[in-house]
Amino acid sequence: MILLQVTYSLLPGKRDAFYEALNRIGVGEGSRAEAGNLQYEYFFSAEDPDKLMLIERWESQEALDLHKEMPHFKALQPLKAEFLKDTEIKRFDL
Repeated sequence: MILLQVTYSLLPGKRDAFYEALNRIGVGEGSRAEAGNLQYEYFFSAEDPDKLMLIERWESQEALDLHKEMPHFKALQPLKAEFLKDTEIKRFDL
């Protein structure tokens, strides 16, 4: 099993707009419906209004690789350029 902790550092004041855009294009919903997805949840930082965390759990590397080919994943990429300062990804193999 693979767990990813993704921390999005957003441009000032852009967190809510980014989260709304994610929901509008169906990133979370589409990802949770994928074969091999065990968890896909967003969390708002209580300490920093410009941070959003995503926790993803996948059954295997193959499932994670397929996720990166999905239309909702590809639709996310232009949003990153518009809203993000930085993305930090921590991977844990469980």
